[in-house]
Amino acid sequence: MRALLLFFSLLVASGAAAQNPPGPPPPPDSTSAWRYYPLHLGDVWQYRVQVDQGEVPPYVYTLRRRVEADTLVAGRTYAVVQEWAREVPAGAPPPPEARRYLARFDTLSSRVATREIGAAEETLSACALSESFPRASGEQREVTCADGGLSVISGGYAESVAIGAETYTLTAKTISRSSTIDRSETYAAGVGLVRSAFEEAGARTLELVTARIQGRFYGDAPEADFPGIPDTTDAARYYPLAVGDLWQYRLCDGPKGLCVRDEVTLTEVIGTESVGDTTYAVVRDKVYERTGLGEGDYLSTGQSQRLVRFDRRTATVRVRNEADESTDSCPLDADLEGQIQGGPCDGVSVTMFEEQVKAFTIGEMSQSYQLGVGLIGYFSGFSFSEELVYSRVGGVERGTPVPVVDVAGEAQPLATTLALTAFPNPTAGPLAINVTGARGPVLVEAFDAIGRRVLSREIAPEARMEIDASGWAPGVYVLRATSGERSATARVVRR
Repeated sequence: MRALLLFFSLLVASGAAAQNPPGPPPPPDSTSAWRYYPLHLGDVWQYRVQVDQGEVPPYVYTLRRRVEADTLVAGRTYAVVQEWAREVPAGAPPPPEARRYLARFDTLSSRVATREIGAAEETLSACALSESFPRASGEQREVTCADGGLSVISGGYAESVAIGAETYTLTAKTISRSSTIDRSETYAAGVGLVRSAFEEAGARTLELVTARIQGRFYGDAPEADFPGIPDTTDAARYYPLAVGDLWQYRLCDGPKGLCVRDEVTLTEVIGTESVGDTTYAVVRDKVYERTGLGEGDYLSTGQSQRLVRFDRRTATVRVRNEADESTDSCPLDADLEGQIQGGPCDGVSVTMFEEQVKAFTIGEMSQSYQLGVGLIGYFSGFSFSEELVYSRVGGVERGTPVPVVDVAGEAQPLATTLALTAFPNPTAGPLAINVTGARGPVLVEAFDAIGRRVLSREIAPEARMEIDASGWAPGVYVLRATSGERSATARVVRR
């Protein structure tokens, strides 16, 4: 036993000498310490977590962290971080519950400060991320952290760092400490925490698999449901509805490059109306069809009115029907650079373009909104595009209006046009079709991307038809309602 104790004492002494060899102290780390712990809006880290508790077989699950927003607490700016587990194997002990917490990098101490939501105080990490590297690669140096505990620092300016199946050369720093709890954490500048090992009555390791930092991806390709970048804009600004706002759209319907159907719609908010406790904007749509090739050859053919509101709770556009409402948009507060998960818009990709244009895309169909302007267009690679050519929103004019002519000398108001809506859109199967403005029987048809008719059914005026589209192949479909000489179309995506 005495020989064994002597062996361990010599081993510890030699280890300490290797960690702090004689000579001048190493130069300070020239890296800005906050880069080891980035907290930009929309940053995401996805970790592979392995847990070995001894009593049950080791198991693996996925942990995600995302910076959702910024907030001010007690005069300090924090990032709001959401953390949640997924892909937990059946039979494994439940992982930590999903939570949101506050985090910031304290530049004075170069330590990470975290704070539970609603907590009176914050907690600072024990060791500073500004600690100097050892003088040479492969060496270690021992430091005393703020809590008085000893830690070992290793790393350097050109370390090989594995993230998923990819390897990068990055500035990286590992902080290890051993006491009643053994733990080790590796941080890479510009990326954040890339590996963590924790041992106390069992072992738990985190390994970074995929990360998106300031829009740049590291590691494995992101999965389809990888979180997007939070859109902190007031979503109502994507769909203004003030009295006097107006938009002029041009519809080109036909094979690419050919407008078989060419018409202009003038949409204007002409007032408000209350139904119960809900206030709607009264929106008038006047339709003009092209009758020739000259300027001013768009002649009025009809008009319709609808009651519309923006629902802040769901961030969607709602249209009033006879006795209820239908949804006329995807959630306009959806995350950017990601896909919507769940609900009627499941699988729809959301992208932000220049001039604050937010596009919702599935397959070859897209719908775009511009901040402070509203809906600016639909597009389908199949046969149609409808784009905004002129708007006047909040008194600000954009674009150039297309000259149109209202038919003069009519004894009666313009005939009410047919209106055709379908929900949910996109759909996985169930589809409710509403037709308004008809004065006689209505023929409802649906056509696929190559013009084949997949639905033909006659319904009564003002009727609601519910169908099951689950037998349709995924893609874009055109619905057409015909009543007498009038018709209306709508686009539906079967996902």
